[in-house]
Amino acid sequence: MNNSQADFSDNDREREQKLVMLAKEIRKAAERGDAKAQWALGSAYARGEGVTADSSEAVTWYRKAAEQGYAYAQYALGIAYRMGDGVSKDFEKAAKWLQLAAAQGVANAQNSPILVYKEGEGLVTDSHSTSEMLHVAAERGDSIAQFELGFIYAYGEGVPKDMLESIKWFRKSAEQGDSRAQTQVGNAYALGKGVAKNYAEAVKWWRMAAEQGEADAQCNLANAYAQGNGTSKDSVLAAKWYRKAADQENATAQYKLARAYAHGDGVIRDLTEAAKWYRKAADQGDADAQDGLGYAYCHGQGVSENAAEAVKWWRMSAEQGHAAAQYNLGVSYARGSGVTKDPAEAAKWYLKSAELGNANAQDALGGAYYFGQGVIKNFAEAARWFREAANQGLADAQYQTGVVYARGEGVTKEWAEAVKWFRKAAEQGHAKAGEILRRAGEKETIQQSSPENRKLDTKKKICHLAKMADSELDAYVAVHNKIFHESASLGSLFKNLLGRGTPMKDLLMLAEQLVPAWDDLAAQIESFRIDYLSYLTKEEERYLHTLIRYVAAVRLAIDTLISRQRLACRGSQGGKNNPMTWNAHKEMEARYKDVVENYKVIGRELNSMASLVAASNPSKAMRIDLQQVTADYGNGKISKDKLISIYQEAIDNGDILAPENELAAAVLLSLIDDGTLRRSTYVDEFEKRGYSHVFHDGIDYIGIPPTSKLSVPYGSPPPLRNN
Repeated sequence: MNNSQADFSDNDREREQKLVMLAKEIRKAAERGDAKAQWALGSAYARGEGVTADSSEAVTWYRKAAEQGYAYAQYALGIAYRMGDGVSKDFEKAAKWLQLAAAQGVANAQNSPILVYKEGEGLVTDSHSTSEMLHVAAERGDSIAQFELGFIYAYGEGVPKDMLESIKWFRKSAEQGDSRAQTQVGNAYALGKGVAKNYAEAVKWWRMAAEQGEADAQCNLANAYAQGNGTSKDSVLAAKWYRKAADQENATAQYKLARAYAHGDGVIRDLTEAAKWYRKAADQGDADAQDGLGYAYCHGQGVSENAAEAVKWWRMSAEQGHAAAQYNLGVSYARGSGVTKDPAEAAKWYLKSAELGNANAQDALGGAYYFGQGVIKNFAEAARWFREAANQGLADAQYQTGVVYARGEGVTKEWAEAVKWFRKAAEQGHAKAGEILRRAGEKETIQQSSPENRKLDTKKKICHLAKMADSELDAYVAVHNKIFHESASLGSLFKNLLGRGTPMKDLLMLAEQLVPAWDDLAAQIESFRIDYLSYLTKEEERYLHTLIRYVAAVRLAIDTLISRQRLACRGSQGGKNNPMTWNAHKEMEARYKDVVENYKVIGRELNSMASLVAASNPSKAMRIDLQQVTADYGNGKISKDKLISIYQEAIDNGDILAPENELAAAVLLSLIDDGTLRRSTYVDEFEKRGYSHVFHDGIDYIGIPPTSKLSVPYGSPPPLRNN
């Protein structure tokens, strides 16, 4: 802190000490019944000078003096009733006390009843006569009349709106020391209304009013220090003035002080103190503070984490039209956090916030329309809201805008436009957008090649992705087999009991290690689909879509396997509250079996489409009826050499060999097992009615492990032991 700031603080402290001593002396006289002292003590409470500001206490002492006929107290009590300051607004009582004061010749009071008339309350007159009477009083030099005259010119009440005339009268009142007028002059300079915009001049007038205890001026002065407008930026002084205004129940200052504590801006960071001030302002209905308090409850910052309480405060703020709170409330409904999950209600609040320009809400609403969550799926609406958020610089929305242009979803397909938005997102560090741009160079190379080469390149890439999936599937099957071997056989039970088996936590780790590779594969497939969409045939597009579903299904199976193993780990620890009950185990095993069966179903669908992308020469591709060929071989119609020749030719031509019964599969497998035919990945399960495998040489594609690889029976509880 610089010297001028230190001097200011010392002077402020010395003045406060003098006021406290003076207030004590005045109180003694007031308690003895001295009317003037009672009025003075009321004024002290009204301004918070020497005592804690308390408008109700001020009214108590004003009333004591007023009832003794003290004119200035009658005037002050009338103003209190008029403004509703320390008492309920009552214009009739205001008129009564102000008239009593006026009858005793109090100049301010002679004009103050007019302030009641101009609102059409208590007494009757018209706004034209009101302005004339105010002019008379203002010309005589009455500061309150000058302030009120500035006010009616500012808002055009009974006179034409005239900011030049308004600032003229505000300035006259301000120069006489009226703190409210000083605040208004400061506001005029800050906004450039009636005068040239001049923040330094605004700060000068705000400081005058702030030093007299005017809460609005204190808050404005704090804002100037916080932003460095009209003065040097100083977060410490900003926090000081926010506190002075906050102590007078200024809700805006309370909110700003809460933010200062939340971020350690000018004060030591204190989330508990932040929550306290958020609550004070929120209780007064400040929408910003209600949103801030909701955030504090959501994240447990300064208060105990409580999603329902967060929703309560966000709702209060949202209903006042606060865009951020509306978005936060939408997220709560989307996630089911603190409320029952309700996608339609989430979309409703996203829309309200989006229409107010909240970029996050616009992005979320775009997602709702894109996926049909809470609204009818509509790509055009999705694209519109993505673009709205993207134009505000939100990186995720820029990426999504690129996606819809690349796919032609809701907009005309346009790769150049897609690249533009991907680039904007990548410049902000969006990883997926950056990856797409990196691969765009490959795409440009393909664009320059011949149509035939383009088809070949896309096929190669599809096959490469399928090969990756097949490879990762082998890793998953290996982990599955190890987990079930270690946890579901009698021999393994004894090994675990003897402490020789693989610890449960290690098996869990093996399953968890599968996740990154599948997530990366899913991202690569989706990126490829976006990059090469314009070069894919409809069949290839269908295949990729099914491949994406397949990868997601296997990923779900892995997640379920992980959940199963976590349950086993907790169960192996024993204890009274052990979650590994027989029912819990059966439920988990059934769930895992279901997800495994699901990915197999999608795998069979994928295999049935493999010829669409796998055959190097589609015109020669054919589906061989292995059942008939095998029957011919069994009936002696063809020799074994002929059978082998048919099989091998089909493989060389890129055909799909799909045996439809056990005999055909057995023959085919025997030829592969003895090395007569080159083996490729078999990709389906052994079913009750027979084998149903798919083979291909040279072109790799997705596979599903046969039953022999998932041979461990379901329903057997894994052995439990402490690891």
